[in-house]
Amino acid sequence: MKVAIVQENIGFGGRIVVLAQIAKILNNYNITPDFVGFRINISKEELKKKYNVDINFGKKQLKGNWIKKFPELNKIWFNIVFNIYSKEYDLIINSNNTTCLSNSHKKSILYLHFPRLHRIKNKEQLIINNKLSFKRRLAYKFDYSFSKFLYFFDNPENFNNIIANSYYTKSIFTDLYKIKKNNPQVIYPPVEF
Repeated sequence: MKVAIVQENIGFGGRIVVLAQIAKILNNYNITPDFVGFRINISKEELKKKYNVDINFGKKQLKGNWIKKFPELNKIWFNIVFNIYSKEYDLIINSNNTTCLSNSHKKSILYLHFPRLHRIKNKEQLIINNKLSFKRRLAYKFDYSFSKFLYFFDNPENFNNIIANSYYTKSIFTDLYKIKKNNPQVIYPPVEF
């Protein structure tokens, strides 16, 4: 079985802990997943040292990361680029926090850490510092405005399985998308107490 764990940028932080545990479970079934992204800044050795997790995985770094200066649009662009490769995989675990312009796949799981659309609608990460150049401030505004427009074409109901990392995330997601079928399941991330 060929499995892809996809996210636009895979590096160290909270999400990699979850993705590493997913890979560990897959390894228990003799499946070596591919981490697929525009940037993959992790290694087996670093994961073992930093998080004490020993996993096997492949890396597939996609080309076409042309709009990285627009972080929100880049996540959507990643989905479009990955659509080309998605048929190679039997199972896709999408950890990109957006399904916008992503092809539905019969065997797909959306693992939702927090929906990007909420951040865009509320401009949570749009901090326009007056010290930034006019050009950079304009780029931020364009990134959010055009991304917001593209979300009119988003349809997460096409994903077979939707998993949220908390009931709070699930409630935000279902309010945003008015999900009628495939109500998201909640699976809390693996954390040590």
